[in-house]
Parts: sequence; C-alpha cells; structure tokens
Amino acid sequence: QLAPPAHWNELGATISDLPPTVTLRPLVVVDISRKVAAEPGYTASVADVLVWEAEHGRVPAGAAVLFRSDWSRRWGEYLVEGKMPAVFPGVGLPALQFLHQNRSILLHGHEPLDTDSTPTLEGEAWLMHHNYLHVEGAANLHLVPPAGALLSI
Repeated sequence: QLAPPAHWNELGATISDLPPTVTLRPLVVVDISRKVAAEPGYTASVADVLVWEAEHGRVPAGAAVLFRSDWSRRWGEYLVEGKMPAVFPGVGLPALQFLHQNRSILLHGHEPLDTDSTPTLEGEAWLMHHNYLHVEGAANLHLVPPAGALLSI
C-alpha cells in the first residue's frame, strides 16, 4: 500500500496530487531480517542504514528505501490465525528522520502494516505530518537485490 500524507493529514497530498516524477525510483533494500529473526520487535536504526551504505555507497537522493524484515513471508500464518501479531518490526523515528533529512529520500517502506509499534506510532505520525509518502505491507523483498534495482510506483 502506498500511503500518501492524506492517509493521516487531512490537508496532506493525496495519490492524485503526486507528480509523475515519483513513478520510477532507485530502490534501496536494507536487510534487517536476521535482527528481526532474533528479536521480532526489532526497530531499524540509523546504524542499519550506515551498514548498508558501507557496502553499497551513499543512499541516492530521491530513492525509495525499503526495510526487509521477512515479516511478509509469514502472511499465510497470520491469515490462518485470523490476526496480526502484537509485536512486529519497525523503523525508528531517528532512521526515518536521517533518511529524509540527510539523504533526501522520496519514501521508505516496510513489510508490516505500520511503521513502528510505539503507542503513538511516532514514526508514522512524523512521516504523515511532514508530508512524506511511505509503503506499508511490502512483500517479497528477499527476492530483490539490496542495490541496483528500480521501483515502479
């Protein structure tokens, strides 16, 4: 799901407000799946982004940065159980702020249906109230290279 700012902010941009220039973006996939396997509620950090950059170079301005947790590989289990787990991986507010303010990304994305599991959804609230897009419920990130691909929106 592509969530525009209007998802939370009644004055925010809607999907129809987005310019065509957002439709094809360099894709960055930050793999936090091993950390999530050890700690299901793991929150991605600036350090995770810096590890990606050490191997692949600086996150390109205008990129779509998706966090691979492999959480989506268990969608079938969640459907059978009839509910989502109470604990899920997230992306921390400092990482979101770093990516948007220091790397000038277009959007970030994640596999769970919310950005973070804080009581106030602080990361998602910050994104929406600062007019940033994000992708929720991403899947099959294990099939995508960490760098060198494009995301078509």
